[in-house]
Amino acid sequence: MRKISLLFVVVLLYTLFSGCAGFSGGSADVTDTYTAEFNDIPIPKDMGIEKDATEIVTDGNVRSGYMRFSGNVEWLSLINACLYNMHNQGWSPLAVYKHKNGMLVFSKGDRICVMSFADSLTSTAMRVWVCPRMNGFTMPPTMPKSPAPAEAIETYEERQSQPETTDSYQPSNSTPQTQGGSGLSEAGLSE
Repeated sequence: MRKISLLFVVVLLYTLFSGCAGFSGGSADVTDTYTAEFNDIPIPKDMGIEKDATEIVTDGNVRSGYMRFSGNVEWLSLINACLYNMHNQGWSPLAVYKHKNGMLVFSKGDRICVMSFADSLTSTAMRVWVCPRMNGFTMPPTMPKSPAPAEAIETYEERQSQPETTDSYQPSNSTPQTQGGSGLSEAGLSE
């Protein structure tokens, strides 16, 4: 009876450990890819698209949108595969954060692509945003503008002409204080 229970415990432990090892995910094959919504953004075959979490908008010749993928792939292997494949498609990396909750930012022509990664116990999720690049920003006339400050803001030159102090932050004593002494101006809150 002892041998049977010991054998049962060994088989149970083997099953548990081999099952947990499967959760860590395999490595992404760099060359085995497909394209989902954008023909120049390769996705590793092991990452399946979640259609209910995908939204693509077409405005003239410009396509932009959001896609979500998930799969049983080790996060570092997935990030490295995405870096390799995006480079081969002519995308230039702007920012790389290799971590199990990492991010990649790419630029190509007049578009930006952001890829984020989230690793969990059972799978890895990948989100991909594609949007047009902004060439400067002009405030539309319909957007509200900030009110002018009540007092003039000192300029850099004025600060340089004043003697240095050990405290880098010196609040102005000319603004009225609220009763609680929190330092908030009542004039700014009432508008």
